[in-house]
Amino acid sequence: MDPEEPVLPSERQAKEMINFELKKDDPSKHYDIIERIGVGGFAKVFKVKRKSDNVICALKFIEPKNAGEREIIYNEVGIMLLC
Repeated sequence: MDPEEPVLPSERQAKEMINFELKKDDPSKHYDIIERIGVGGFAKVFKVKRKSDNVICALKFIEPKNAGEREIIYNEVGIMLLC
């Protein structure tokens, strides 16, 4: 029996699945940056400590400049949901 090939959700489906909106809030209100751990085309990844409970986690800070970049973000989240 062959495993089923995953099918990526459409942008609309991804938005419904993850039920989030891009936040424009200042992340420093919620996180203390420990160090920068990566940089990409339009995103930076930081190791951070969440202020509410001191949990260490990674925060991907994304600055989409247009609708195309926002679509790429939703596609990336959709792919991560398939993992």
